[in-house]
Amino acid sequence: MKIFDSSTPAVLTTKQVAKLLGVTAHTLTVNRSYGGRLNIPYFKLGRLVRYSRSDVEAFLAKAYRRG
Repeated sequence: MKIFDSSTPAVLTTKQVAKLLGVTAHTLTVNRSYGGRLNIPYFKLGRLVRYSRSDVEAFLAKAYRRG
């Protein structure tokens, strides 16, 4: 399942991922801090949180299969 095209950056911000998932950035922040259903791998560049495009795509593909 291809979610992104070649123009999508390889690294996404919290706001970009939240918009894609239809949740708020706060929801992703809470899930990172306390756990939750949105267990998407992330990394930090200093204090900035970023998500790999391939990790987000894998999460969406897995969620899509579960129905």
